[in-house]
Amino acid sequence: MKISGATALYAVIGDPIAHSLSPVIHNQWLKDAGIDALYAALRLQGNDPESLIRALPQIGLSGCNVTIPHKEAALRAANVKDPIALRIGAANTLRFSNNSIEAFNTDAAGFSLALDAATPHWRHGGGKACILGAGGSARAVIAALDAAGFNEINVANRTLARIAPLAECAAKAKITAFAWDDRTKAASGAKLIINATSLGLNDKDPLDAPAEDAAPNAIAFDLVYKPIHTHFLRSAETKGLQAVDGLGMLVHQAAAAFEIWFGKRPDADAGRMAALAQLTGAQT
Repeated sequence: MKISGATALYAVIGDPIAHSLSPVIHNQWLKDAGIDALYAALRLQGNDPESLIRALPQIGLSGCNVTIPHKEAALRAANVKDPIALRIGAANTLRFSNNSIEAFNTDAAGFSLALDAATPHWRHGGGKACILGAGGSARAVIAALDAAGFNEINVANRTLARIAPLAECAAKAKITAFAWDDRTKAASGAKLIINATSLGLNDKDPLDAPAEDAAPNAIAFDLVYKPIHTHFLRSAETKGLQAVDGLGMLVHQAAAAFEIWFGKRPDADAGRMAALAQLTGAQT
């Protein structure tokens, strides 16, 4: 890849961010498409993330993806907001152009497409789902579950007050709040259990899947993708659940963001292969 003064700059912002596979995925697609652009990972720290995000176009970025914990701040920082991002209340993709910050959310679509690929039956009959966590990613998952026909969504979180606002992300589904210590109860009878927290990014904070009383043939989905087979997924498998890793969601939401920026849909399989190669190299 040749880099010049004309090379466009894109990035993923978050904290932590060193684990991100977004750069290897996007740079593979940029290379395949012959686009003169570079994608990097930037750790964004500070007490005023909105101001920092508004400054990104001034330092030369043309767009960025946004991850934990800045998705809600990214939406507030934007002056043009896609209806899906507004409904979810969080943005994971920003486009900078003509002194404007445009906000989008591709997480909901990425979540659904990942499950479509791994477990095509997941939508059948709706029913109950359980989400662990109540941040920006959880908001996107609720919107996707609601659109897929799930009528009950239980959410367990350390801070109960963060759960009530999630109801605005669902048009029909009933959202019920559970204390973090009651997460096994929240998952009782659930067809789908989703880890939407950052627990599992390292071995110091493993998360067991609260799946003892899950529905038969239930699915466990971990939004954490590094390591690819998390403690959450391993524990779910020991309890008889089908495990779906978070890499599919990462790739599919990234493909939608790439299309927003460049007007063309990249090859999702090529992106996943690049990410898996990076993961394999990091773990050997």
